[in-house]
Amino acid sequence: MKRLFSLFIAVLTLLLCCVSALAAESSSPEQELDTDSDIYKKTALFVGDSICEASNEWGTGKIGWAGRIMSLNKMKGFNQAKSGASISDCRGENTVINQLKAQLKNKDEFDYVIMHGGVNDAWDEAPVGVITEGFDAKLDTTTFAGGLEATFKYAKQNFKNAYFGYIINFSLPAAKYGKLSDMSEYFTVAKQICEKWEIPYLDLYFNDEFNNKVMMTRSLKYLKDYIHPNPDGYDVLTPYINDWMKTIKSETEKLSAETSVTEETDITVSAVSEAKTEKSGNGETVIYIVCGIAIIAAATVIFTTLKKGKKGKNQ
Repeated sequence: MKRLFSLFIAVLTLLLCCVSALAAESSSPEQELDTDSDIYKKTALFVGDSICEASNEWGTGKIGWAGRIMSLNKMKGFNQAKSGASISDCRGENTVINQLKAQLKNKDEFDYVIMHGGVNDAWDEAPVGVITEGFDAKLDTTTFAGGLEATFKYAKQNFKNAYFGYIINFSLPAAKYGKLSDMSEYFTVAKQICEKWEIPYLDLYFNDEFNNKVMMTRSLKYLKDYIHPNPDGYDVLTPYINDWMKTIKSETEKLSAETSVTEETDITVSAVSEAKTEKSGNGETVIYIVCGIAIIAAATVIFTTLKKGKKGKNQ
């Protein structure tokens, strides 16, 4: 009996190790240097609000997803994002478009311009506004829609050497300010504006799996105040934004070659998730095989022990 109990404990320990290994494999996979990617050793400008700025990481050497991505890909660049910045002019001069203007003298140096914003517009309950007809209409920057169109227009007119991307922020269902708990009206029109201006975008907001199971936005696990990511939160966000940035060049070229934007051009985090799952599948398969072999081996030992014990009793 003691021998059987010891075997049971050994099997249980082995299974727990397998499960732990599988969990480590499936959560926030470690990013590897990809020297063949389009963003390797390129130069990027990041603009946005405090979530992009990551001021809570000052002095750590990480500085949000911008710093992590530049370090990971040996990129040069600058994070111009500023706390409190808005897309509309609801925050006065503290706008994302003014962050672009601040880097105008360096406009020819950037290979990528990654834009982020909208949270502070929802915080202040700024008017959402509507998308305009054509590309020469007067834009009402008192609205989120007008401000976003103005931002895209300015970027495309001035940063002619760059590829552009827009990050649609993850959801903030537990935030208590303004319309932060439901920003769907802002980001619905944001997607339409991205498609109009042929700006590839990463949709974190409308991806329930990402918000509920990955970023866990209803808790404080990765958001220090239900709004701003903590260092672990940026660690979670970075692989998704990094993998998406690698697709921007090819997606832009695809959009430019088409006469109209279709649903197939919608870059979503779910597509990135599928690619990540496929990439990591081999590692998970190995773990499953190891677990299976361990279970079979343990079962064989137990069966053999029981058989010997039964034989001994008969003798």
